[in-house]
Amino acid sequence: MIIDVHVHPFVKRISFLPDVPTAIERLWGAQASLERFKAVISIHHLLENFSLDDFIRTMDSAGVDKAVIVPIDLTSAYGVHLGTNEDMARFVDKYSDRLIGKRR
Repeated sequence: MIIDVHVHPFVKRISFLPDVPTAIERLWGAQASLERFKAVISIHHLLENFSLDDFIRTMDSAGVDKAVIVPIDLTSAYGVHLGTNEDMARFVDKYSDRLIGKRR
């Protein structure tokens, strides 16, 4: 059995606090470099197009049986949350056989 022990599930319907544009600006700056801009585009693509079901299919294709999912709390440094405990609980509720994390 393969368990990935530290995963940030950037998928549709995950919370970015305070909001996506503000989080991106705080993390990468208003005048982001090309490399940083590529990271922003990748995250935006995931948030717009990549569902939790897609995440599970990706785990399947990589041979991962379970994943421990965690949010990213950057409030001290940037005032940003990338995912919340509530998001993780929703995801675990939907795929309790595949995802390990905070439960409701």
